[in-house]
Amino acid sequence: MVVDQTLSVNNPPSFGQNMAFAVVLELVETFHSNKSHYLSAGYQEAEVRRDFIDKLFVAFGWDVKPHP
Repeated sequence: MVVDQTLSVNNPPSFGQNMAFAVVLELVETFHSNKSHYLSAGYQEAEVRRDFIDKLFVAFGWDVKPHP
C-alpha cells in the first residue's frame, strides 16, 4: 500500500482525508472479499460504477448525482 508521504505529525490528515481513506479501504476490502464475482463476465459496467466508482468519487467530495 502506498501512503502519502506528505502527511506527518506536523501535517496530519484532515477529518475529510481520514474519512476518504476509510472509504477507500472499505472498497478495497469489499472487492477482495468478492473478487471472483467482480471479475466475472456477468458483472456489468453499471454495477462497477454503482458499487465502486461513485462511492470513491463521493469519498473525494465529488457530486455524482445526475442533475437535470
